[in-house]
This record gives sequence, structure tokens and C-alpha cells, in this order.
Amino acid sequence: MQMIIDLKTIPGEGKKYFSYTLDRGWWSPGEDDYQIESIETPISVELTIYRVERKYVLDGTFKGALGVSCDRCLEPYRQEIEAEFNYFLVPTTGDSEKDELELVEEDIEVVFIQDDKVNLNEIIREQLFLSLPVKCLCRADCLGLCAKCGCNLNVNSCECIKAQGHPAFATLNKLKN
Repeated sequence: MQMIIDLKTIPGEGKKYFSYTLDRGWWSPGEDDYQIESIETPISVELTIYRVERKYVLDGTFKGALGVSCDRCLEPYRQEIEAEFNYFLVPTTGDSEKDELELVEEDIEVVFIQDDKVNLNEIIREQLFLSLPVKCLCRADCLGLCAKCGCNLNVNSCECIKAQGHPAFATLNKLKN
């Protein structure tokens, strides 16, 4: 599903509203998209676009659930997401000298557009990744994988853990006992 908005339809004053529902078929992982595996529940996207001089302001929200991989045990689980985002859409002209702008910290959320149409797919994909927690965990007490044998410690136990420890501290362990 292509989410393309023609900026010529945005009135000079006032706002224009858009509503989309992203289903499982919308998501197609790229080669570097290892974290998000699927869309678990339809994601509702609400957008508002309005003009400010030559620029456009895009305000949006979305809510739903994604299928993601746990960072510790690599098992898939369902992650609820809800986020708000804002962008400035800035049209560029054909004159490259005039288009060169010095970007400062507050310009991070600026999207430069070549023509009067904006494809929102990449903006939404980026926001889905940004809505994820820094560390995705299937549960707070996830034990992860054994570093030696790769066993999922949430499901099974292994003998590797008992043999852990740095040999330099073996003498200290004897003193403790």
C-alpha cells in the first residue's frame, strides 16, 4: 500500500486530515530490518498536514502492535506501540546553490521533498523503529541465551552456567568457602 499525499491538495489555510490502517501485508522487512518481524495487529495512523509559508507541517500518531525479536533470547513476541511524530516538509527548487542549507540540531525532523507528492511509507517505517524501546525484551526477567551452547535459558537450563567464572578468581572462591 503506497501512502502518497499530493501537497497541491493542501489548502493555504486550514488543515487536511488523513487516516490509514496498516495491516500485515503492508510490512515488508528490508535487509537491515531484523528487529521488526511483522505487524501483529492493524496499526492505525492519523495524520494532519497544513501549510506554514512555503513549508508543510506533518503531525501524526499511530497505535498498534508489532511482532519483534527479543534482544536477549531472540524469540519473537508482541510489542505494543503508540507514538506521536512531527515533521517539516520542505520543497526544494532546482537551484542546488540555494538548496544548500546548514542543518542545525532542530532541523533533524525536516524532510526535503523534490516534487509536490510525499510518499509516507519511509516516514512511517522510520517512526515504527523509533517507537520501539532501546532494548526489546520479551519479559523483564528474560534470561537470554547461554553464551557457550546457545541454549534458551528461559526454556531449558544447561551445565555451562555452573562452570562459568574467570580462572583468576578461582582462588577467591576457595577462600569464600
